[in-house]
Amino acid sequence: SVKDLEGRGLLKEAIGFLEKVIPQCPSDPELYFRLGDLCFKNCKFDKSDLYFNRAQHLDPGNDMIRFNLSTLSRMKEDYKSSIKILENILPRFKGNLKVLLELATLYYKCKEYQKSLDLLEETLESFPGNSSVSYLMGFIYFELNELEKSEAFLEKSISQIIIQKSMNN
Repeated sequence: SVKDLEGRGLLKEAIGFLEKVIPQCPSDPELYFRLGDLCFKNCKFDKSDLYFNRAQHLDPGNDMIRFNLSTLSRMKEDYKSSIKILENILPRFKGNLKVLLELATLYYKCKEYQKSLDLLEETLESFPGNSSVSYLMGFIYFELNELEKSEAFLEKSISQIIIQKSMNN
């Protein structure tokens, strides 16, 4: 099965197998999504983009497809496209830390510091002990030359990491 091939690291073979299935299921968005995911894992980003776009064409409301397209846009340093996609799906992923951090990071990369800080402040309400949120806020305040705030958030991030490590041991 495809899962077995993937589990053994045989991504090229898993992709080849699914590509042979396409003629029998040309309108199955899950098939194209799976192919996009496998191509992504195999660093075949152009093919991954092609398959995710086909999946989106067949299932335009699927937010996971959109999220993966956003990730590909970010990897191509097309941050504005990635932001547009994430802003579109954000209402349905409001409690998803990964999506919130991804969007805040993209704002940061585009030097939209206030948007990033606003989103991170909102994220801290739901995830008060998250070191990644504090860490990114520290970097943004550093960019804004607000060194005291930067230092406070970076220290908070380190403290949160230490607390997490001690809880895991």
